[in-house]
Amino acid sequence: VPPAGRFSPRRCRPEPGLISVCVPTSAKRHVFHPLLYDNFRRQAYEPKELVVVDTGQVPSSFLLDVARQDKRVIYRHFPVQDAKHDRRQALLQMMQPKSFNRSRSFTTELYEPPPDSWSLGLKRNIAA
Repeated sequence: VPPAGRFSPRRCRPEPGLISVCVPTSAKRHVFHPLLYDNFRRQAYEPKELVVVDTGQVPSSFLLDVARQDKRVIYRHFPVQDAKHDRRQALLQMMQPKSFNRSRSFTTELYEPPPDSWSLGLKRNIAA
């Protein structure tokens, strides 16, 4: 459940044939937001919508302005951290021996990102 219950989908029932372009993003990618919107606008298919889920300390001023002017753009910012790991790194970290017990077998601890961070998959799920 998103913090403070701020997520509210704009539509209860999508238009027939509506294409939703769902984009997870973060503060370090704000520089690409004008390009994202330009590419969205240039697509000839209608009806369409752009759903952007952004995480980080600061919202995208560009997408905030665009969402006010273009009703096809749904922009949601959540002030949480990104999960700063990928699957390979998590697996490697999980496989590292953490301690050696009496039975001469290694024990491992599962890697868990900080509780206030969101993975790319979670942002995709929220956008969809």
